[in-house]
Amino acid sequence: MSNKKDYTIETVVSSSTEWGVTQAPFSLRPFSGRIRGSCVPYIEGPRTAIQMGLRIDCAEIPPAAAQTINLPLMASASIVYQPTASQVVASLGTYTEIVSASNPDNSTPMHVGSMYLDARTYTTIGAMITDIKGGVGGSDAHIELKRFTNGSTLMSASNTSTAGPTWEYVTQSSVVVSTADWYDIYISASGNPATSSIRGIYYEY
Repeated sequence: MSNKKDYTIETVVSSSTEWGVTQAPFSLRPFSGRIRGSCVPYIEGPRTAIQMGLRIDCAEIPPAAAQTINLPLMASASIVYQPTASQVVASLGTYTEIVSASNPDNSTPMHVGSMYLDARTYTTIGAMITDIKGGVGGSDAHIELKRFTNGSTLMSASNTSTAGPTWEYVTQSSVVVSTADWYDIYISASGNPATSSIRGIYYEY
């Protein structure tokens, strides 16, 4: 016998080859020379019957990886959630470059500036306006936006409490601009004498 764990038999007898051709009281198949150090199974038993099958002691063979995996069953009544995406657009506002413009021509509209508007629905368009005649006021003050290309009116608003004079922010809501263009700003007043005055235009969408 060998002192190495993967050697089972060094020699049976010098003439041992296969079954029936040996002087030993047992036979070995396959021949020991072919199993020595080979780490393969071998059979040992008497010549008339195989007693057992043995395996040469050799390095551990790791178990084979699992070929199947278990998955939990999803019940037919399970709720399926589908994500939704929504876009939130913050309200944006812009002022024109108007600091102060006045129209001393009473009820005759005066063009005091222009601004470019994109085609969209504007939540609010408004202006800060009043009648400043003599520091007293009193006449209604009006603002009107007209499209530069064809002169059509886009919106209008009025300050009806100008006594003092009282500046007010007057607006119109949900203004639809169907075509992007420059829009001219006109101011006027209802009475005579009157001086309508504007400090700025504001819009948001």
